[in-house]
Amino acid sequence: MLPEQKPCIEPEIIPPGYKDRSLIRRAYRFVDAHGVRIYTFRLGQRSIFLLTMAIATVLAAMFIFLVGAVLIWIPVVIVTVAAAAASLFRR
Repeated sequence: MLPEQKPCIEPEIIPPGYKDRSLIRRAYRFVDAHGVRIYTFRLGQRSIFLLTMAIATVLAAMFIFLVGAVLIWIPVVIVTVAAAAASLFRR
């Protein structure tokens, strides 16, 4: 290679401890000023679908819990109002 020519391909730098090279190519790595490393991965169609289904399941469970709480409190409120009305009419 002549001294004026630059190599067309840059060497790949692999962090120590990594065995799977395919994860390195798909991961985005961010390093904080304090040295904190954050790795993010691009989500595929299956991952997005599973994440959406998990969120929908949690929201459905919360909705069922809230509806159940409201349905339990309706008779309690009716009995309390009826007891208050009965105590007013007895006097």
